[in-house]
Amino acid sequence: MIKKSLTKELIISSAFAMIDEKGKDNFSMRQLAAKLGVQVSSLYNHVKNEHELMLEVAKLAAAKYTEHVVQAVSGIELDDATTESADAFRSFLKDHRYLYELLIDESLLSDPGFQQAIKGFEAPIFYILKEYGVEDKEFMEHMYVAMRVVTHGFSTLDSLGVFDHLEIDTTESYHMMVRSVVEAMKAKGNKN
Repeated sequence: MIKKSLTKELIISSAFAMIDEKGKDNFSMRQLAAKLGVQVSSLYNHVKNEHELMLEVAKLAAAKYTEHVVQAVSGIELDDATTESADAFRSFLKDHRYLYELLIDESLLSDPGFQQAIKGFEAPIFYILKEYGVEDKEFMEHMYVAMRVVTHGFSTLDSLGVFDHLEIDTTESYHMMVRSVVEAMKAKGNKN
């Protein structure tokens, strides 16, 4: 059997898959090396340390999230795109809980490279605001915060099963919250 040559990209993609499946807390460089069939020291020829590897995995997760949202909203009407982007966030968190945890990992958030990578979270919301004709930068940032709180807060609680005992369709609750933020955006814009 021919062994794949070890590259930084292979290390990152393998760590990405492992963390997606089991989480950062259940990941080690030793396990990664075993999965790749190499010595741990071989990994350090390509990545400086585990923190750098986590940063690269988080950047890849941010890119995957952005791609996921773009696919969800491509070619649909603005009001529908807003709801679809919120649904895409919710499904990403549900399907990739551990990667999402990495995206909000306090130890990575201060890194300038990571801050640039997570602009994907901001882009859809700021795009929607501009499409509604909102020009006030301060208001745009408030709406960004509101949308992130709604999507993150609801999706996190939902993924933990907090609403499972209710007899209502919680997707409808989620959409009601998203629509209330959208209505505030539209009311402030000049294209409502």
